[in-house]
Amino acid sequence: MEEVMLSVIAVNHNSAALMKECISSIAKQFEPFEVLVIDSGSVSEDVSELSALESPNLTLILNKENIGYAKAVNIGLKRARGDTLLITNPDVFYNPGSIEKMLAALSGLPRCGAVAP
Repeated sequence: MEEVMLSVIAVNHNSAALMKECISSIAKQFEPFEVLVIDSGSVSEDVSELSALESPNLTLILNKENIGYAKAVNIGLKRARGDTLLITNPDVFYNPGSIEKMLAALSGLPRCGAVAP
């Protein structure tokens, strides 16, 4: 199994189109990473759109009902394999170099446990 440096955890609720753009903005600038999309009771059309995403580093976790943001993130945290976690929302798009800058800030501050854009 490939080593994963970054685990991206994203909660989806009827936002598949935005989720695709978010994931794409990360994939363009960082490897290796995994994406854990935790769907929280989206309509079937949205689930179908998410299920159509083809990526070996994508795990889609489907919940039949809206379990709430915090509970969905916790599911992702339990499944994450990366050394670093990026908790994001579907409507966040990452500019080139932004993830690298956050990782540099995190590693440059040994007593720091989290950074945010």
